[in-house]
Amino acid sequence: MVELAQLSPNRLRFAGIAFALFGLTWILGPAFSFVYLYGEHGGGLDKDSFYGVLTLAPAGLMLVLFGATLLRQAEREGCYFRAGPEGLALRLGIDGIYSALAGRMPLRLIPASPYTFARRFPGQWATWDGYSFLYRFRWQDIEAIECAGPNRSLNIKLRSGEELSVARYHFSEKITEIARRIEQAQVGSHE
Repeated sequence: MVELAQLSPNRLRFAGIAFALFGLTWILGPAFSFVYLYGEHGGGLDKDSFYGVLTLAPAGLMLVLFGATLLRQAEREGCYFRAGPEGLALRLGIDGIYSALAGRMPLRLIPASPYTFARRFPGQWATWDGYSFLYRFRWQDIEAIECAGPNRSLNIKLRSGEELSVARYHFSEKITEIARRIEQAQVGSHE
């Protein structure tokens, strides 16, 4: 097995804090606006602030939970991203409230993350070892491996339609470097 990337606890911590703070802003901003406009001025119910709270608070809560998940992931050791003759092996992602909620959401417009893939697509690809998710993808099951955005994430598209997106903040290496290593490992597996 060839090591493709090293987990970056510091990047995960930074991303976790950023997601949590962003989520808190989505929750508290409209809530304070609603309280200020309704409570201080007594001008009646401000519909825009009320709908803002109803709309943004659940999204903000999911961002806070995702941030907490990333902070927990940063403390985990033994995670890896490897390639071998059979395919890719990724040990990343933790089970928790975020994965339970986000994995059950019907929204499928974005690819699954290592935290939601096992819930969204239960079956042969992912197992839980009591500590982390272990994903195994055989070369013949992979349709494409793409770098999304300017070094933002690595998307693994499977022939069966599932897609896993692994964000840049998980690793010390750049996504383009990881993709190059995967390509080398895939070519080496056919020799």
